[in-house]
Amino acid sequence: MNLTPEYFMSLYLPAAIAANDQPIILPPYFGGEFAAYASHKLAKLIASITQSVSNAGTLTDNAANAISAAGANLQVVAVNYLRSSAACVIELSVNGGTPAKARFAPVTRAADQSFNFQAGYATDLLNTGLTAGVTVTAVDSLTSIVGGGQNVEFAIYELPVWPDDYFLIGCTTAKNFNTKGRVAKGVDCGMKTDAFVKRGKTKPANLTISQKFFGMGDGLARLDGGKATCMLRGIKDWQLTGDVLVFTNWVPTFANDLPDGDGEAMQSSDEGKYEELLMFVAPDA
Repeated sequence: MNLTPEYFMSLYLPAAIAANDQPIILPPYFGGEFAAYASHKLAKLIASITQSVSNAGTLTDNAANAISAAGANLQVVAVNYLRSSAACVIELSVNGGTPAKARFAPVTRAADQSFNFQAGYATDLLNTGLTAGVTVTAVDSLTSIVGGGQNVEFAIYELPVWPDDYFLIGCTTAKNFNTKGRVAKGVDCGMKTDAFVKRGKTKPANLTISQKFFGMGDGLARLDGGKATCMLRGIKDWQLTGDVLVFTNWVPTFANDLPDGDGEAMQSSDEGKYEELLMFVAPDA
């Protein structure tokens, strides 16, 4: 996948990683390499796709939400665990007959080259060559789906426009979240504990962010008790964006720490819950 520069800035997939940049993207992250952003605009669920078997699915529109009148780039996310024996490719008809695709496949730099992905793995809806975004005014129908499996579900979102709709949450320190994965649950049988292990309910969805306290007029303070879209952008060596994490309908509440003397004043979202997590991974060029 090779997104052209004029398109990728308005999309959520980071720019493709060139071969000579692999030494930058491969090492692990530092926590401080994630920049935090927020938007007062909320994610809109446009439609959902449910598979009855692999290579087939049903598109269901969400009548409660309409795509912005001017059109928008859309995002597609796996709602539950995506088990597939091949790259999962969803093709939609949009705008009265224009084809658009979303493809779920591992990046070539990944050690895990299977086609299985965790809930929340996401991609942009692109043109058929997977080289540029598509401005969508209407989703007409599901043309085809390759791969996937029984009861796999996808959601189609309109997210806030990046970067126009976001502001930077500056001088952040700790950023903590979970991925809302389903928790392992053991089922006993007779005298044997955990004779069977199943996937239980998902974990509570938590996201907390702390920053230096600038006052009540900016930053995290302006989000207190509201509902927002939050984004964490992982930037390796502060050069290459490797991961973009989007948390929908984030509702944070805050605590302030004003220490004695010249101690640094802090503000932290000691409570913060979100609804869905969309994870975008930079493709390889």
